[in-house]
Amino acid sequence: MGAQAAVVREEVLFQNDTLRLAGTLYRPAGTGRHPAVVLIHGSGPTDRTAVRYYAEMFARQGVAALAYDKRGVGQSQGAKQAWRRFNLTDLASDAAAGARYLQTRTDVDSTRVGLFGVSQGGWVAPLAARLLGNARFIVTVSATLTTIAEDNLFEREARLRAEGFSDSDVEAARRMHELDIEVSRTGTQFAAFAESWNGNRSAPWFKRAYGDDSPAPADHPYRQWYRSVMDFDPVPVWQELRVPALFLFGDPAFDRLSPVARNLALVEALRATGRDVTGVGFPGADHSLQRSGTDVSIAEVVASWLKRHP
Repeated sequence: MGAQAAVVREEVLFQNDTLRLAGTLYRPAGTGRHPAVVLIHGSGPTDRTAVRYYAEMFARQGVAALAYDKRGVGQSQGAKQAWRRFNLTDLASDAAAGARYLQTRTDVDSTRVGLFGVSQGGWVAPLAARLLGNARFIVTVSATLTTIAEDNLFEREARLRAEGFSDSDVEAARRMHELDIEVSRTGTQFAAFAESWNGNRSAPWFKRAYGDDSPAPADHPYRQWYRSVMDFDPVPVWQELRVPALFLFGDPAFDRLSPVARNLALVEALRATGRDVTGVGFPGADHSLQRSGTDVSIAEVVASWLKRHP
């Protein structure tokens, strides 16, 4: 990847079927055909600026990077609430479309286009790689190999513990959340969940776990949407792929959004099957891979890994 390169920015548009997506291509200055990467967002109504740090990081290492506005956000077309009630297949098709666009450019080496996913983007990246069929590499940051339901259960428990609630409080919240999950997953257990709601609503932890005035019924639109994504398991998709992958994680003691230890174990299990995957943890770093407010040296780790996967 060579020495640090100057960065050129270019506003671009690309199509995913009838949907027009807008972004910025960050590329090394100068001529020649460069490897390239599509940057996939984390959760929320995120636009291209959310991944600007990573775009510049790649471009300085000689890799062109496409940062785009999520569908329905910024200058990209799409439903305005697509980010809230997201469809992983739709998000993956957007990322794959971005990669195909890069492969058409004369300043990009079409055989060396990869994918980069942040947090939620870790569920999207392997799906995009499967759609693309010829991704050269995948790099993820705090992107789990566990399900959305597992991560939500973990996040609530980790947050309550961090806020000083007792073990019994955390366990009570967990039991209630497990009932909540079952209502969403199967449409059953609502009576038991409503009973738990009424029995716990005066508990000190309740308002930190539930903000609504009443429990959502089994046929609530949110539950119907959540049922479609909650149990997506990325591991079988990763098992299908033969794409070199680098997984970057924070410290299990500081990342309160995803189960780092569990995810590192899943990466190692993939590695044991012969996959070219590497998991790296950053001691002292949180979900955003920051340590004491200072960016961890992600660039050095990624650059070193890419040099081994030219």
